[in-house]
Amino acid sequence: MLLSTCSSDNIHKLLIADDNMTCISEFKETCIEIINNKCNYSFNILREESFEYIFQPNKYIVSFTCVNK
Repeated sequence: MLLSTCSSDNIHKLLIADDNMTCISEFKETCIEIINNKCNYSFNILREESFEYIFQPNKYIVSFTCVNK
């Protein structure tokens, strides 16, 4: 498994294992942008979860695969 952070302000993390990728962020929009850039707008969502916390930042987690590499 590879852990990659692509931004300097650490607003998201991208986990890569074989063809499956997982984006973790506070914001859904951030992950959607990462997925679109990584997969050239051609992807399958495998799992999508959103966690809302009171005293911590919220978490949006989405697992996906690119359709065409």
